[in-house]
Amino acid sequence: MQFIINGDDFGLSEEVNRAVADCFALGLIDRTTLLVNMPLSEAARELAASRGFLGRVGLHINLVEGRPLTARCRENPVLCDENGLFAGRFHRGLAGRLFLDRETRAAIREEAQAQIQRYLDWGFPLRHADSHQYVHTYPSAARELLPLLRRYGFRSVRLSRNLPGNDLSLPFAAYKKLFNRLLAARGLAGSRWFGSLEDWLNSPRRDRPGSCELMVHPVYRDGVLYDQDGFKLTAFHNYHLGTPKQGLPFKSYTFLVEAEGKKVLFSGDFRDFSEIAPQMEGCDMVFLETGHHTAAGLCQELKDSGIQVGKVVFYHHGLEILNDYDGELAAAKAVLGDQMTFADDGSVYQL
Repeated sequence: MQFIINGDDFGLSEEVNRAVADCFALGLIDRTTLLVNMPLSEAARELAASRGFLGRVGLHINLVEGRPLTARCRENPVLCDENGLFAGRFHRGLAGRLFLDRETRAAIREEAQAQIQRYLDWGFPLRHADSHQYVHTYPSAARELLPLLRRYGFRSVRLSRNLPGNDLSLPFAAYKKLFNRLLAARGLAGSRWFGSLEDWLNSPRRDRPGSCELMVHPVYRDGVLYDQDGFKLTAFHNYHLGTPKQGLPFKSYTFLVEAEGKKVLFSGDFRDFSEIAPQMEGCDMVFLETGHHTAAGLCQELKDSGIQVGKVVFYHHGLEILNDYDGELAAAKAVLGDQMTFADDGSVYQL
């Protein structure tokens, strides 16, 4: 099975924008989809251009959050509240998913056209689309959105979620299958399967043929970076870049990966050992940077702390190691012995 990892919600916030950009840099995602109507949408476009992933950004059609681009949509009471903001409710009930009045359908069509046009005007070449909270898969919105996407030359559209194989009602399961067949018949199906990582892990068959899109939601904050079960990535801020001004996010983080009963810590750049110590306890492997610390010094702090960890790998080497690799390695081993090692280009570690 070939996987396509898509980072949803690009443009939603500064924390999401930075997380998406860094996920591209780390090779964690293959593609992202952009909300074009949010206050930080244009900043997201500029970030994609400056970080070199402009060609991997699709459109995340949004009919549920933020301020619409069009007056007709802002004035529609089914789609928006009294302040002209998306109310995020038309798709909550079965009736709204199936049927909408003529004026609301026209408002959806006009708003979607404006969002598509902005996406194209901003120079994105990918021509892939999905939507915020899956609204493009519901009949009431799909009948307006799919013809527009075809008219504007979009080449792929996200499927309706079809991985779980869970206890969906028969009519709902039948509609999902019909929608996905319709996309495939029109040459718009972006993959053979779609769902979250949890869906795939819970799927009775993981050897399904064809490509599979997995959605993730990158965001920088203290807490879970990915929201899927089975593979958990948690961010903890540190003080390498100081304390931000009030209301602004931290810009330096340590990451804890948990999967298949194992825990691995990536320190990132940090200022003081005490910032990362609470997250190290019980880790099977820890990666500690030596660009701003000595390996022997960190080994001694780890030993003195009494924290129980497995393998200790030092990376992001500073001048001390670059100028005296053997001497620094010997000094660190004098403290922790074979529990520690220095990472080299191409190193692979297994748990």
